Amino acid sequence: MGFLRRRFADKGWEREDNQIFIFGFSRGSYAARRLAGLITQCGIPVKAGDLDIAWQLYLKQDMQSTQALKDSGRLFDVSIEMLGVWDTVKTTTDSDFHDNLLPESVIKGYHAMAIDEKRLFFSVLQWQADPRIIQTWFSGVHSDVGGG
Repeated sequence: MGFLRRRFADKGWEREDNQIFIFGFSRGSYAARRLAGLITQCGIPVKAGDLDIAWQLYLKQDMQSTQALKDSGRLFDVSIEMLGVWDTVKTTTDSDFHDNLLPESVIKGYHAMAIDEKRLFFSVLQWQADPRIIQTWFSGVHSDVGGG
């Protein structure tokens, strides 16, 4: 998020050629989905000091405070061109994440999933059906689909 804040806030986020693509595999795709959710709810903070505030608002799902920060110009909305993930699995430390919807700010979502994976800790977190999503099963186990 810090990179996005510097790239967009410091260098003119309103430029038409700026695009965001987010990718991840396994727990990294879980983190990518979280980042997309954060960007959808809070946008990009203008000041580095607001990164932690945005994260806390996202975790609390505090839409009223988020909107107040947006109205004050401390957060700005952006769209995400693509969210590409391979075999999203849940982290063992985050029991609150149940989001199986593609965030609203994402234009297109792609999810490659391992059809032959049977291990409990590698059960895939699928998205709900959405016309913006292409979600496909591939032959192999977790490491076959994402590498490793």
